[in-house]
Amino acid sequence: GDGPLLEFPPIYVRGRLFLLDNNGHALALDADTGKVLWKRRVGRLNASSPTYAHHRLFVVNLVPGHVLALNEKNGKTEWKKDLGSRSESSPVVVGNRVFFGDEGGNLFAVDRRNGRTIWTTQLCGAIKAAPAYRSDTLFVGDYGGCMSAVKTRNGQIRWQTSSQGLGFGTTGAFYSTPAVAFGRVYSGNNDNRVYSFDAKDGTIAWSHSTGGYVYSGPAAADTPNTGPTVYIGSVDGNAYAINAKTGETRWARSVGGQILGSLSAVGNIVYAGTYVGTTTYGFSMRTG
Repeated sequence: GDGPLLEFPPIYVRGRLFLLDNNGHALALDADTGKVLWKRRVGRLNASSPTYAHHRLFVVNLVPGHVLALNEKNGKTEWKKDLGSRSESSPVVVGNRVFFGDEGGNLFAVDRRNGRTIWTTQLCGAIKAAPAYRSDTLFVGDYGGCMSAVKTRNGQIRWQTSSQGLGFGTTGAFYSTPAVAFGRVYSGNNDNRVYSFDAKDGTIAWSHSTGGYVYSGPAAADTPNTGPTVYIGSVDGNAYAINAKTGETRWARSVGGQILGSLSAVGNIVYAGTYVGTTTYGFSMRTG
């Protein structure tokens, strides 16, 4: 029957799927049968994926604005922390730290064992994307139009670069979770562009225009058949394969409806789902 909206994908861990629905339930399913193993109410509104580490799930809520750790076996809350602001920034766990952002524009590092705040760093605007992690650095975009590189150790900003925005003094907002690959940081923006930043200093290497918002997170892949490529969807209804070095289009294919979610690259095929209808598309990476 009709259930609540599942806005973000589940995660797969050893034969189980863990997910959050829009109504604030956390669920564990048997991946083979779909059987519900447990279901817990963790909030009233959620729009993110849980993160699995050290036999726990780490979850953020929009309403109420909390971060929680759940027991993987039964979904019980192990600890909970009030953020003072809504969050839909799917957490990243590295070692004993959980990293995520909130709509107040704070990037958090909390202790995964008890939720204690280790540091917070204020960025340019609301953080809705998940951070990406690479070599002791977090890369995350925000609704003030900045892409930031932040040191995991102490929250110090390494570099911060503004998107080109829409002109007239406005900036484009980053909803897209970045991908870090080939010495670059790739992300989509609500100014209809895909961006490539130099991972070391934040210089914009290129930007690529589409005909609509780019909410989709990029998938970056390098295969013998294709060379380094960024695969990303746009609200304009197209899936794009973009040369990762130059920003030139390798191919673009219409799926007949908005692409809001990230693409998945598996083997030599890239998969895209669309918001209109219920079709999933698989495109040849090489030819589209």
